[in-house]
Amino acid sequence: MAALNENRLADALNGLLPTHPQYASLKSALQITPRTEVDKLNKIRLNMDRWRWLPRDLGQKYIIVNVPSYYATLVENGATRWKTRAVAGASQDSDSATYGDRSRRDPQLEVGSTQEHLARGGWQARLCCG
Repeated sequence: MAALNENRLADALNGLLPTHPQYASLKSALQITPRTEVDKLNKIRLNMDRWRWLPRDLGQKYIIVNVPSYYATLVENGATRWKTRAVAGASQDSDSATYGDRSRRDPQLEVGSTQEHLARGGWQARLCCG
C-alpha cells in the first residue's frame, strides 16, 4: 500500500520482475524488435514469461539448459564455468540428458538421472528457454 500512497507503483511492480541477465537481454530484444515482426515479438514475450516462472535465486551453482540453442551452461557464483552443446529430449530414461558432442559418444559426457547426479555435487539443474 505504501507504493500506491507514494506514487511508486511502477517501481514496486518492476521489483517483481526477474533479475537474471537473460531476462534483461530478452527485455532489450523486445524493445528493439520492429512491431511488424509479430512472430518474433511473441517468441520473446513467451520466453520472458518462462523466466518469470523460474526462482528469483537460482543458487550459487546451477546448470541451465537453453534447449533452442542446444547449450548447457554451468554457472557458479554468477560466472559461467563451463558451456557445452546439449541434447535434450525423450529417451528410455525420461530423466536423462546428454551433454557434449553426441557424435563422439563420450561416456563422461552422458549423464543419466541428471537431477540426482548433479545434486550430489551441489548443483541444481534448470531447463529453460532461449
